[in-house]
Formats: sequence, C-alpha cells, structure tokens
Amino acid sequence: MKRTIYYMILCLLMSLGEIMAQGISGKVMDGKEQPIDGVAVILQTLDSVYVDAVVTDTLGDFRLNHPLDQSYRLIFQHILYNTIGKKITTANVGTVVLEEKDYQLAEITVKGERPQVKLEGGKLTYDIPQLMKDKTATNAFEIIKDLPGLIERNDNLELVGASRLNIILNGQLTTMSADQLIQLLKTMPASRVEKAEVMYNAPAKYNVKGALLNVVLSKNESETPSWQGETGVDYTQYRHAGGDAHVNLLYTNKGFSLDFLLNGNKRRDVMGEDMLARHTLNSGMTEISQHNRALVHVNRGTVRLGMDYTFANEDKLSLAYYLKGDKVLSDRDAFTSYLDLSKPENKSESTSLVRDDGHSAIHNIRLQYDGHAGISAGADFTRYHSPSVLDYHDTNTNGSRTDMINNTRQDVSRWSVFLNKTHSFASGWACMEVTLRRKTIRSIYMIKVQAMRWTRKRWRIIHKRNTSLIFSQRYRKASESVSLLRLG
Repeated sequence: MKRTIYYMILCLLMSLGEIMAQGISGKVMDGKEQPIDGVAVILQTLDSVYVDAVVTDTLGDFRLNHPLDQSYRLIFQHILYNTIGKKITTANVGTVVLEEKDYQLAEITVKGERPQVKLEGGKLTYDIPQLMKDKTATNAFEIIKDLPGLIERNDNLELVGASRLNIILNGQLTTMSADQLIQLLKTMPASRVEKAEVMYNAPAKYNVKGALLNVVLSKNESETPSWQGETGVDYTQYRHAGGDAHVNLLYTNKGFSLDFLLNGNKRRDVMGEDMLARHTLNSGMTEISQHNRALVHVNRGTVRLGMDYTFANEDKLSLAYYLKGDKVLSDRDAFTSYLDLSKPENKSESTSLVRDDGHSAIHNIRLQYDGHAGISAGADFTRYHSPSVLDYHDTNTNGSRTDMINNTRQDVSRWSVFLNKTHSFASGWACMEVTLRRKTIRSIYMIKVQAMRWTRKRWRIIHKRNTSLIFSQRYRKASESVSLLRLG
C-alpha cells in the first residue's frame, strides 16, 4: 500500500514537472480573427521585473520557454495595435486579441506596414526606416515616441512595465539628463535614426540599472568620399512671427564619418491677463483690479558635432560635442488699483515693471574607445551655466517706491570615466562584464537680492541680504557589476 502511494505521488510530481516544463504559450489575433505577426511578448513578474521575451510568428503563435512557477504578467506590443497587459496563472494563455489603432492625417487614415522587430538576447530591436514607411515625422523624437510600449507624457518617455526608462545614443552612456537627450532627439532629422533597441533589463556594460532605450544613428559608411545633407525652415505666425531652421550634414569615407547638426529657433510671445477681485474683511469690502501684459523674446540654438573612426582591426574611436544655449528676455508691466468700497477716498494705485533677463548653456563632450578585444573605455563631461537678472520696480500713489534686483547664477559640472571589459571563457561560461565608474557632481548656486524703498526725498534700505554661496560636491565611488551567462 505504501509503495503504491509512493509511486502515485512520484507520477504526479513527474506530470507536474512536465506541465511546468512546457513553458507559456498562446496566440495573438486581431479583431477580425487574423493572426498578428511580429508582436513583442514580454514576460514579467507582478512587480514589473523582466523575465523573458519572444516575438510571435507568422501564425500569431508564441512560446516562452519558462516554467509557470508563479503568477506572471504578459505585455503585448505592436506598432499598429494598442499595447495591453495580461495577468496569467496558467501556462496556456489562449487567444489574445489586440485592438488596432489608426494613424490619421488630415482626414485620411494611413496604416503602415508590419514593422521589422528582432529579439536578440532579451533586446527588442526595431528597424526605424521600416517603421517610417507611410508615416510623417519631422524629427527623431516623433518616431521614437511611437515605438510599441513607449508612452509620451509631458515630453517625457515611459516604458510600459518599467518604473524608469534610461535613454542613450549609439550605446554610449552620457552625463546628459533624459530631458536633455530628448531635446537633442527633437532637433535631429528622423532620417538619421537607423534602429532603436529596447531592453527591460540592461546588461552591465551600459552602466545603467533597469530599462534602457538605445537610439542608434545611421552612419552610411562608404568606401569613397560621400556627402549627405538636409536643411529646413519653419515659419509660425501668431501675433508676432517666429520660426526655426536646421541644417544636418554627414560625411563618410573608408571607416571615417563626420556628422554636423545645427538648429536655431527664434520667437516672440505676448501674454497678459485682467483680474477683478473683491475681498471681504470684517464689515468692509476691498476691490482689487489688475491689468498686466508681458512680451517675451526667446532665442534658442543647438549644435552637435560627432566623429567616428574605425581602425583596420575593427577598433573604434568616437568623439562627440553637444552645445545647447538659449536666451530669454521678458518684460512685464502691471497696473493695480485698491479701492475700499466703504471709503472711496482711500483708493490707491501702483505701477510695477519687471524685467527678467536670463540665459543658459549646456556643453557636453564625450570620448570613447571600443576595442576588438572587448575593452571599452572613455570619459564624458557636462557643464551647465545659467545666470539671470531680475529687475523689479514698483511705484505707488501713496508716495512709496520699491526697487529690487535679484542676481541668480547656477553652475553644474558632471564628469564620468568608465572602463568595461567583456570576456568569454572556454569552460562554457561566457559574457562577464565588469564596469568601473566614478562620477563627481558639483553645483554652485549664488543669489544676491537687494530691495530699497523711497519715500518723499529720503532713501531707506528695507531689505538687504548679502550674497550667499551654496557649494555642494558629491562623489560616487567606483563600483563593479558582474554578470555571468552559462552557455548550453
């Protein structure tokens, strides 16, 4: 009897093991019950940790070679269909139906062809020229934000199923922020992007944690000297005229490429508001009327220069410089009246003038060497400089006058030095990645405020704060991260 129970339990465990070893499978179809090819299927834990990924075949079938040892979440992504997520508790997911989305332009519905997407080592690679067919895009950002699984929110990019998305160019990490990289993509022509790589769990060699979007720019390498260029001008007419212009040049010749990007923007904006308010205090009521107008002058420019050279042994040397500057001048005037409705003779009026003159500049330079032996080394430096002056004047009919000057200056310097090494072992273990990094962040913030009031013929300082200097320096010690992958 005991032996019979033992064999029954053993058979049951073997059956469960076979069921778990079958992996997770299913089918993806559209609303017309037609299979969808090229759908990216991402397997995650319920707390959004990446596990595995696969792409559906021509019959819409997919299979993940991962046992269903717990509840998981599946994310389905395709450029022509809305992204959906589904919690699974069984290995057979069944049929998943995706809702088709249309791309509309001036009352005409344009549907693009099925995009080319490849899954290599947990990395989803999208062919951008294929995605651009039958689509209209003026810059690289407009193409990237429409990738499956990406969501644009307030000019920021988010990846479905990831708490944070890192963005890099050409596989090279930079000290530029995500906002600065997005602004750079907005100034790049869409034709410059060759492919986009989406990773839910980036390898250690990229020096980031979590999800990663790698935008790869095309080099169009040629054995003979070749020039390519693109230029464009945009004009906008509101109350005042404005517009921008851009120039993009690319030179290639036998392993050497040089790209140059220049973008400029100029505009004037008029803003204003009229306000009427009545405030009740005790038994009295005060009426406040305000009329203000502002004229804003904005000038912005972006410059990028990149050089790449590939040696005979396939080693590669890359150098890139990026500059973004802007100057904003704002003049605002306001007329305010205060009227005590119970005592009209106590009416007072004030006129204020505010001029805000500020500009900022971001410099970034990066040097990287990629060796054929698996060694990658380089340095990256970013400097941000932003001074501004706020000049405020207010004159009241009661004979008082207030002047205030606010001088603000901010300087931020960030640098990073890195060394990556990838090595393969003959014993069956491969892909060990060691990353060494050191980063220093230094920021200086200086404020100077002075206000004075004039009554009749006498000047009196009512508020004065001496220049304050805030200096902070933060170090991130060198760190190592090692990942091993067993083959077979």
